[in-house]
Amino acid sequence: MKLAFFRWSLWGLLGLVLLATAVGSWMLGEESAPLLANEPPPVLGEVPDFELVNRDGARIRLSDLVGRPWVADFIFTRCAFSCPRMTAQMMRLSGSLPEDSNVALVSITVDPEYDSPEVLDAYAAGLGIEQPDWFFLTGDREVVDSLTVEGFKLPIVRDPPEELADPREPILHSDRFVLVDGDGRIRGYYRPNEEGERDRLLGDILALTMVTANPDSAACAREIEQLHDFFEQWFGAELPATNAASARFEGVLADDFTIIGPDGEEVGRRQILERVNSAHGSKRGQGFRIWIEDIRSREAPDRHCLMTYQEWQQDAEATRGRISTVLFRSRPSAPNGVEWVHLHETWLQGPQDDS
Repeated sequence: MKLAFFRWSLWGLLGLVLLATAVGSWMLGEESAPLLANEPPPVLGEVPDFELVNRDGARIRLSDLVGRPWVADFIFTRCAFSCPRMTAQMMRLSGSLPEDSNVALVSITVDPEYDSPEVLDAYAAGLGIEQPDWFFLTGDREVVDSLTVEGFKLPIVRDPPEELADPREPILHSDRFVLVDGDGRIRGYYRPNEEGERDRLLGDILALTMVTANPDSAACAREIEQLHDFFEQWFGAELPATNAASARFEGVLADDFTIIGPDGEEVGRRQILERVNSAHGSKRGQGFRIWIEDIRSREAPDRHCLMTYQEWQQDAEATRGRISTVLFRSRPSAPNGVEWVHLHETWLQGPQDDS
């Protein structure tokens, strides 16, 4: 009975909201204005790890959203006041995003005891929402409350005082959208029904996802130097063998990363992470050093940076040199704004040359 209710009543209510916002946009000429990227917004906090259930029954964790920005809102299906307006604005946002933005939308219920995955699925399906990258999440009430209040710093009032109670909205909650970057960091709060807020959100999304020029070669050179500083400290056990420490390496490798080592072997992201992690402290006490020489920028396609450099390693036994060619790709959320896509290494001086 309650599932059928959504398919009829919500269409009418959301249709009126969408019609009103569309007419307003047409009258103001809002849709004709070009979208411009803002300066990257500041980091305002971090989303804690979580596990919730999507409308299709799939379990969704924070790690499933890593690598791309996402916009969260907090709604519930029995809400007849602010939530229909929020969902209408989220639908408008979805239609305004560039096709290659890879942005996820995440609607989290603040009424999880009522909003089961089946109820959320009926709610979304009744509105024609079929995008696979728009999640409707539910879960244990304690998890939802902790994530909302402690993680996103947004209020929930389940039993509002009589002067605030409204039968259209039995649970009081924030009507803000929250922008989270690909590393799980909160980058902005937005009131989607206020003038100019949707454009501000779109501009901030573009700042995190769209790069109109090649990455700065200085940033790529900085990344080369800094990551090899990490390797020296990691192999020499100057850094602890913790996930937080190893995240400096793991966090800048593209999902499709490959490396061809100086011996000709090609391996992918998972294998190289396993090797580096297992080699922690392998050069402890050997006077191990890594240094970089002759970094040069080469011509590369848009949104990429191609660099060559010499890498030298020294320990108690030998000095080894290799020339490396690396392809970077823009990723604004990375420490230097780039991620490693491919690395090809060739020996300059093998281990036998120093004996």
